[in-house]
Amino acid sequence: MKIIDLHHILYPMVTYYPSNDEVISYGLDFDITIHLEKSRNSQQWCLSFIERGVLRKDTLYFTNEYLACLGFLKIATKIISDIPDEMKVLDYREGVWYLLEKQQEFFLDVQCDLRHYSYSWNIKLDLKEILEYRAKGIKSLDDLAEKIYSSQPFYEESIFHFRKLDQNISAEEENAIIKFNQKRAEYVKKHYKSFTKSDPSIDISKNIFSKNILYWFMLIFSVIIILIIAKYFQ
Repeated sequence: MKIIDLHHILYPMVTYYPSNDEVISYGLDFDITIHLEKSRNSQQWCLSFIERGVLRKDTLYFTNEYLACLGFLKIATKIISDIPDEMKVLDYREGVWYLLEKQQEFFLDVQCDLRHYSYSWNIKLDLKEILEYRAKGIKSLDDLAEKIYSSQPFYEESIFHFRKLDQNISAEEENAIIKFNQKRAEYVKKHYKSFTKSDPSIDISKNIFSKNILYWFMLIFSVIIILIIAKYFQ
């Protein structure tokens, strides 16, 4: 994994300079930015925290670019685990594909739907496909997923049929995707609660909506009573 991969995974909330592939920054929130850069004095990679424009002292150091990238993604809450030999989801396209990684190998899990049956088809990206991803970003994964899907990989005639991963790696992928989706659901739920607590207008809108219902109910009820009385005195 390289810095360019972080750019594609975290885009567009990331600052990356194509002319310098050893520096990248990402805003965690309005106050804190994480910054990754290769040290000029050594071969180490330094991950630092900048809070409101001031560099904090809790800098992290990594021995190589791969571990630094994993640490960066973990702090950015983009991945669940930064353990190299553990399968992890890096990115996804809802209902289309998942990009996964383990020990510097990339895997693509494509969601396929037939008329009465749905399944996923996974492959390990080869060098050409990895370079394509680094050049074009997720568009290359969209294109590759479409090629896999349209080729009907379930059948031997497909060029992707014999690239399907074995059962053990497939099981690791499935487990990683389940964990990722569970964590994503928890994240959304947590931030939705925080949003509703911090935004009183949501409760106000609910109260207004309730008052409007009561108003219209009383109005309709009054009209019905008037019509009944008018009919009685006819």
